[in-house]
Amino acid sequence: MKMQSLPIIAIVVSLIAIAISLATRDQGTADQRAAIESLERRLRLLESGTAGSREHGDGGGLSGLAIDTDAIVAADPSGAGDSGGVDVLRAEQARLENQLAELGVFEFFEEKRLAVDRSYTLVLDPEANSKDRLEALGVLRKADRIDDEVVSSMVGLWEQSLGQEEGGWTRWFLMENLEGVESAEFRDSILSWIPEEQSPKMRARAIETLGGMLPDQTVDEWLVYLAENDPEPKLREQAIATRAAAAREEK
Repeated sequence: MKMQSLPIIAIVVSLIAIAISLATRDQGTADQRAAIESLERRLRLLESGTAGSREHGDGGGLSGLAIDTDAIVAADPSGAGDSGGVDVLRAEQARLENQLAELGVFEFFEEKRLAVDRSYTLVLDPEANSKDRLEALGVLRKADRIDDEVVSSMVGLWEQSLGQEEGGWTRWFLMENLEGVESAEFRDSILSWIPEEQSPKMRARAIETLGGMLPDQTVDEWLVYLAENDPEPKLREQAIATRAAAAREEK
């Protein structure tokens, strides 16, 4: 489905503007302002396409897209505190939700959630095709859905790749898409392989991935070793620069 991104963004921004306008009125109670701030957070999640699954942890349903006007009314049932702002917000909510439905936004987010769920299941299926599992990992990476179980399943693919003629492609993809994960299992897989790897390009990719695991002491020791012993001058420099960048981030 082709999305009409500009109209959608305009709608979301207008909703956020309403929330900010109401939240800044002096007449509003503290509870009202808190409720409206919660609304603004939900709207920002809607704009990023991640409402529901991250805020509510309910598997990615559409409940997170709803505007909680009931919470605002509960803060002041009379609506007098904001001079009728709640009624305005409710009317605007209905109008904009209709527009979002007509544009297919809710359908789009639901399809997106289901695609991520399917990818998660596929990644964990040891009987599935390796290429399909790797492509599914890419989907999970974009959705920020990589957890310890996913990493462990991908370490299994890493081990399989060591005996395959085209295993280098698998290892490259895994290092690229698992960069930044904190996993001793994945770390050890890389460190046990890298001394035998002949390709400078692959070793450079490994250094980049290992750098994302710092300040892990084992990783740091290996980067020191590579900085002193890798046969490629550029890779020795890369190992030094990776450690220096991590040290700066710690300060």
